[in-house]
Amino acid sequence: MSRYRIFVDEPRRVAEYVASRNGGIVDNDSSTGIGLERDGEMVAGVMYDGYLERSICIHVAAQYLTRAFVQFCFQYAFGQLGVLKLIGLVDSDNTAAMLFNWHLGFEIEAVIKDAAKQGDLCIFTMTREQCKWLNVGRRTGVNHGWQEQRAVNAGLHWRGATNSARQY
Repeated sequence: MSRYRIFVDEPRRVAEYVASRNGGIVDNDSSTGIGLERDGEMVAGVMYDGYLERSICIHVAAQYLTRAFVQFCFQYAFGQLGVLKLIGLVDSDNTAAMLFNWHLGFEIEAVIKDAAKQGDLCIFTMTREQCKWLNVGRRTGVNHGWQEQRAVNAGLHWRGATNSARQY
């Protein structure tokens, strides 16, 4: 049986993982990330950047996801940071990423013509009210330890976390 671990204490590792798969650039000064390991190998990463108190950009790269990891990532953004809106940027020719965003519950809010590498730039957004991943643990009895975590400062660095990794 595989063993999974959610971690928040290696933002550089997560940034490099996400950037290597999405073609992005690592910016440690304004980003933070959450990773997922399966049997010690990183299989997913979520990076957050462009924090504006009411919104934040989200970037996802994954070979494999768990429901607990997805819930953890949305709880971080909406619960810990308290943002009102998540923003995801997707090239219009990246059908897989667009389908993935729709599956998670994002909606296209705007399209900027000829702004992406290979076409139009689709701006996906999700509000807390639209997020189907929040409060799922209450129904299933899963506790993700958010009572143990403390808020993140405006610089998006974990501070005072009493549990920097969740294993299940």
